[in-house]
Amino acid sequence: MQVALLANVAWLDEELLTFKALLVGLMDENVGAVKLVPESISPEELGMMGQRLTWRPTRWAWLNHKRLLALAGKLQEMEIDLIHALDGRMWRAARLLAEHLDLPVIYQANSHMDLKLIEPTLSDTTVPRLAFTATTAPLAEAMRPLIGDDEIELTAIAPGVHGVGDRPRQREPGQPLCAIVSGSDRFDAHYHGLLHGLAQYVQQHPQAMFFIDGQGDNQHHLWRAASRIGLAPNISIIPRRLGHRELLLRADLLIHPQPQGKSRTFTLQAMAHGLPVLVVADPWLDYLIDGRTAWVINRPTPDAYFRKLMDITADPVVGRQLGESAQHWVRHERLASDMVARHVGLYRATSGEAIEFPG
Repeated sequence: MQVALLANVAWLDEELLTFKALLVGLMDENVGAVKLVPESISPEELGMMGQRLTWRPTRWAWLNHKRLLALAGKLQEMEIDLIHALDGRMWRAARLLAEHLDLPVIYQANSHMDLKLIEPTLSDTTVPRLAFTATTAPLAEAMRPLIGDDEIELTAIAPGVHGVGDRPRQREPGQPLCAIVSGSDRFDAHYHGLLHGLAQYVQQHPQAMFFIDGQGDNQHHLWRAASRIGLAPNISIIPRRLGHRELLLRADLLIHPQPQGKSRTFTLQAMAHGLPVLVVADPWLDYLIDGRTAWVINRPTPDAYFRKLMDITADPVVGRQLGESAQHWVRHERLASDMVARHVGLYRATSGEAIEFPG
């Protein structure tokens, strides 16, 4: 079997390790993979496994589709059996390729924003077979009534991590807190609450450092907002580079200040490394279990952040305990091997490939 994995820069920026884990796992299962990615992604970033086809993305969707369709001949030569669109923003391109090549297609949903794409994706399609996956159970539950047809396969396949780290390190008493703040680059009420909570905190702990890791390209307004309330000496903006988030797991705490409604393997990686996670409640994410995998704040006020950070600082043991609990959960619920096995099963069912039995 040969599968074309269709991804864009935005998804790869978040899910680079997931992509690599899928490639390695498919190779172990004797499933060939073609990496169908933008040309700006270097071969070194994605690893050397699998064949690679690229296109040059633009801001115009119609031109992206045209350039991807130009690769149809090469995909046909590679004897592709199925196309897997790894991000909702690639569903339309995947549908056009699948219709052109008369191939099955799998549409992967990672965000509640993908729900609005289901109806146009199913409208008047001539794809021979199709299936949907969702990266969380709540997302899958919301997708089912929108898909309607019970004969269309819908599977919740959670992303997974390759391994679980050693016992979490414990921050020494009196050591300044070093935390990563990872959200969008949109300054909103949630960021306002966090920054004002941090401003209260640094009055008590002026040596604390907070590294802002935004998911967008423009974080200047976050910097300006932090500067206006005196946080500039305690804030550092992290440049956005593909794969840079793996370097952030040496901090003492990961903070997700916004309910973005999309799964992020970066959070699971933090849990697997025993890094305590502080998050705003998000009904779309089933891996945020208060007190077990993360500290979940339901009302993200400045005072709520201030009090929680003061508690974490006062007793470093609670961070290590949460890290150990999250590691244990990830070890049993979110391993990459499970993710790969479920994908392979879906590929074979969707493509109609015969299953070989021993003997």
